[in-house]
Amino acid sequence: MRLLELELSGFKSFADKTVFRFDDGITAIIGANGTGKSNVSDAIRWVLGEQSLKHLRGKGSEDIIFAGSDGKHKGQARVSLTLSNESGRLRMDAAEVRITRQLNRSGEGEYRINEDNVRLWDIQQILAEAGLGTKSYAVISQGTVDRYLNAGPTARRELFDEACGIKALQLKLKKADRTFTQAEQKVRELSTILQEMEPRLRVLKRQALRFQQRHELEEEYRVAQEDWYTAGWLDRSSYLSKLRADSSDTYDQLDRARKRREEIEASLFRVLEQNSEREKDTEINDAGHRLPGVAEVRDAISQCNEILQAILSGEEQEDSELRDAEKKTRGLLNRINAVLSYKQSAKQQGRSEDASEKDSIRKELQSARDTELAAERESSAASAVAKHAGEELEEWEREIQRELGSDFLSQLPSRPAPADEEEELENKTRRLEAKLASIGEIDPLTVKEYEETRIRWEHLNSQLQDVLQAKDDTRRQIDLLKKEMLLRFRSNF
Repeated sequence: MRLLELELSGFKSFADKTVFRFDDGITAIIGANGTGKSNVSDAIRWVLGEQSLKHLRGKGSEDIIFAGSDGKHKGQARVSLTLSNESGRLRMDAAEVRITRQLNRSGEGEYRINEDNVRLWDIQQILAEAGLGTKSYAVISQGTVDRYLNAGPTARRELFDEACGIKALQLKLKKADRTFTQAEQKVRELSTILQEMEPRLRVLKRQALRFQQRHELEEEYRVAQEDWYTAGWLDRSSYLSKLRADSSDTYDQLDRARKRREEIEASLFRVLEQNSEREKDTEINDAGHRLPGVAEVRDAISQCNEILQAILSGEEQEDSELRDAEKKTRGLLNRINAVLSYKQSAKQQGRSEDASEKDSIRKELQSARDTELAAERESSAASAVAKHAGEELEEWEREIQRELGSDFLSQLPSRPAPADEEEELENKTRRLEAKLASIGEIDPLTVKEYEETRIRWEHLNSQLQDVLQAKDDTRRQIDLLKKEMLLRFRSNF
């Protein structure tokens, strides 16, 4: 491994692009004072990663950039160093390695290896593993020899470490120490945040569990309520249908009783009409046994009186006339008595028959009226019960519509009957309702907050575990590096 080329642009006194090529046979570059020999050495140290402005003989970062003369100045300093890597000393798969460092007046800096952007640490690590570095004896600037000769144990130890090839391990150790310190700080930060979150997370977790419990109870309550309302509707609907059928039967009975009563009334009316007609017929039939008229009786009485007057006055009458008058009178009286007896007997027999028949029909009519009244009362009672049951069913349907909506109400006729009785379903629904009331309402935003907090807590806790693992790994790495450094130093010293 050897230096092949050094390119400078805007670095200190090199305003324009300047290229130094180090071919075989070059041992040294000499020149008068002020020609820039030290700036070349500083450029090499700078591109190799030197961070101390004191070692670069400057006070600020702008001292690195060409300040200009006659009003000229550069906006950046750029140095590229090309090394041969045929021996593979530089841990890179390239025959030549070009290291570039650039600094702008704004303070922004860039590092490149073979035109790929890298970090300063990457350059330091590669060079340290190859035995190069800003503090190695590969680059000796003015006063370096005197500084090492007059240096104390610490400064000399740096030289020995460089010579023993443990500089790269020191860089790794330094990085590991920094990583370990950062990990400790991260652990403290994450632990503090997690401890602050845990009380709130526990509260939110309880709320979330209650919300989940309420959600499950609400689903169970909904099913129980639907079954209860279904059973109640089916029971009430079936009961109403039965009552309406019973009411229809009682109405039919009432209609039959009414018709029977009307038939009996019509029968009684016919009997009365028949009696009236019979009385008329009796009068007509009695014409053959008609009583003698008043004139005929008067004539008979007058004739008898004349005979009696003649006898009383001493007039003699013919026996035959007397006998005729007596006979006529007796015959007339006999006729009168016979007709009166006949008529009286006929009337008495007719009245007896009419009264017996009327009494029988009236009794049957009264019984029919009693039956009709009982049927009317039964029909009225059945109608009232059916009406009341219908009102209960309507009220039940209104409650179903309020609680479960009209869609559920329309599906009731096609829903299967629940296995449990209505009373059992009601008790179950009431118990679930009481449990829901005891849990109370829970804001869904609380559950959302719990999920967000839980996810953040788990994320932070996962980070904490990763950091703790990284911290342990770094501690083990530090221990290994220290052991390896000690062994390598003892071996090479």
